[in-house]
Amino acid sequence: MKILTAIALLGIAFVGTSATSSDKMETMATETATTQEDTNTVYAAIYRPGPAWLKGKSMAEQNLRPHGLYIKQLRDTGVLVAGGPLIENDGGLAVFRVASLEDARAILASDPAINSGIFEADVQSWMIAFAERAFPVKALYPQE
Repeated sequence: MKILTAIALLGIAFVGTSATSSDKMETMATETATTQEDTNTVYAAIYRPGPAWLKGKSMAEQNLRPHGLYIKQLRDTGVLVAGGPLIENDGGLAVFRVASLEDARAILASDPAINSGIFEADVQSWMIAFAERAFPVKALYPQE
């Protein structure tokens, strides 16, 4: 139930990454556009504190800037549908529109917060069965 609640509470995520990663993201976005035009399948990742999480410190006190820049790049290339921090627990939620679960796992494997151990994450395929025409929330970090 917590996962469903978290998905319902989506807000647009934190805020580039290297040119190499940027190229990969643009390729994923292009491949996704051609393979997912008629599907409602996306991939939901739930982030939780990892072994390098600074216990007793808030999410704002963790070194999450590289993660935020990576997530912003995903958004800017059209890979990130939505994402943001969880409200009741440390961690976050991100929804990716990519061609496969393997692509979603590759996104997590390239995330600086996962690589540094600040976060761990699981990803699952998710079918959007019900949705508003647009998310009825104002993004904290809107796309410019």
